[in-house]
Amino acid sequence: MASMKRLLAFLLACSVLESGEAADFTISAYDRTNNFTWNNVFSNAITTVEGIGATQLGKKVQDAWLEVDVVPGLKLLPRGSLPLDATRAVALAEAGVNLFAHLVRDKEMSDELIATMVKNKVYVNPNLGAAERNTHAALPDWADEPYLSGLLRDTVAPEVIARIRNSFSSRDVAEIARSQQQYAILKRSLAKLSKAGARIILGADTGLRDHIFGYAEQKELEFMVDGGMTPSEVIVAATRRAAEFIGLTDRGTLTPGKRADLLVLDANPLDDIRNTRRISKLYLAGIEVDRPALKESLTRPARN
Repeated sequence: MASMKRLLAFLLACSVLESGEAADFTISAYDRTNNFTWNNVFSNAITTVEGIGATQLGKKVQDAWLEVDVVPGLKLLPRGSLPLDATRAVALAEAGVNLFAHLVRDKEMSDELIATMVKNKVYVNPNLGAAERNTHAALPDWADEPYLSGLLRDTVAPEVIARIRNSFSSRDVAEIARSQQQYAILKRSLAKLSKAGARIILGADTGLRDHIFGYAEQKELEFMVDGGMTPSEVIVAATRRAAEFIGLTDRGTLTPGKRADLLVLDANPLDDIRNTRRISKLYLAGIEVDRPALKESLTRPARN
């Protein structure tokens, strides 16, 4: 079809505690039947999607963002590479996109938009972490929280930790003030989405510079609670709801017969969501992971 726009197709990696994103792409799509693996994600990051039976999404998407064609079986994600403003968001929600990878950034999400998202079953990643980082004039308290900083020490090199800590020095006061105002908008929107029963799933811009796998998600859980969700709602967003979005029916809940991917914690996260960092044991497919061996492999100096 000569008039068909080409979509960018990318694996959305989803585990029990993470729903991934296709970073830096304006329009992304996920097809869980493609069976991509981490070994070929990067070589397949940009894949042309063409096929018989493709249907145009609709003029509202043309007006709101881009004219695209949707291949059945793909999920359409308008990505926040271009700022997702309120007008675009309503049109996209009405047109039937599957997920917003970020909240609206220019203003608090309206009742109309949220109602449309709920009605059309549009999922949303709050993705608060990057915005929250920009609100601090000095090293934030979470940087020295014992369990969180301990997880970081166990997984990355000291120079990376130093870079993260140094990034909070010599910041522009005016820019911090603007960031604080924007972050307040995001938090108010998240609270409204949660109250309305929107389909919220965990997303943390993982993989971007200093958004370390696991570390970024652990912070995001805390920010989601700070943004108005209960610990129980946040846990659902990170597990059952994330698996639901990807279409993984064999995991996401502690149910007999489902895949046993789980964390055993030393404290109750319903009392304090930060207790998800107090990890005692980790199981993947019912098999306990040797965490000391994993730590040693992650922190071993690279060979030349």
